[in-house]
Amino acid sequence: MDSKVYFMDARSSSPQTSLVAKMVTVFEAAGFDSLIKRGDIVAIKTHCGEWNNTAYLRPVYARTLADMVKALGGRPFVCDTITFRTAFIAADVRV
Repeated sequence: MDSKVYFMDARSSSPQTSLVAKMVTVFEAAGFDSLIKRGDIVAIKTHCGEWNNTAYLRPVYARTLADMVKALGGRPFVCDTITFRTAFIAADVRV
């Protein structure tokens, strides 16, 4: 069975074509709105970055998704996970 892959171009020339607006379009096109029921607890996994790194998701994405989940009756919360490599370093684990 083939999976659907959704793509959004990173180029933007107006607020209507911003990455946040495109994320909302992909959310709806993928049918995620039909998966959230009233009272559902919904995790929004983000990436807050790690030491000495600038690659992270800006808060506006999590906020937009949280607003969409709330509008659908869900109860969103934002979470992140540690970087596995960092956990090994912190624990002084040799692999």
